[in-house]
Amino acid sequence: MNSHENRPRTPDDGPARGSTAQTSPGATRWAILVAALVGIAFVDRSPSDIANQVTLLALLGVAFAVGRWFRPRMVLAALLVGSSIAISRALGLLLGVETADPSAPRTWAQVAALLVLTVPALVAAGVGAFVRGRSRT
Repeated sequence: MNSHENRPRTPDDGPARGSTAQTSPGATRWAILVAALVGIAFVDRSPSDIANQVTLLALLGVAFAVGRWFRPRMVLAALLVGSSIAISRALGLLLGVETADPSAPRTWAQVAALLVLTVPALVAAGVGAFVRGRSRT
């Protein structure tokens, strides 16, 4: 018996031997991330007065979770989270979807400026990774 078989299982270990699980934990995490990004885009389209603040809070929360859950691909996932609003707005611009928000970006340069949100997303993911590392010691 190998020494690594005696340690307790963690969520990062994947399915146990003989398990009938079809999906890998990594695929499940990416699916949850995509669902969260759709949620962020949905909140961003809200006509509410506080939609921008709620969207930023959702973006930071998802980025923090990315830092805790995506160990090997944290930076890639955080960049995806940070650019999700820009991607959503770019798709809206391409499809000609009008928004009720008067401050919504209406040009490609304004959409590109939303990529600045990758910085706080990377910071939040870094904090999430730090908290994960501290909680395991």
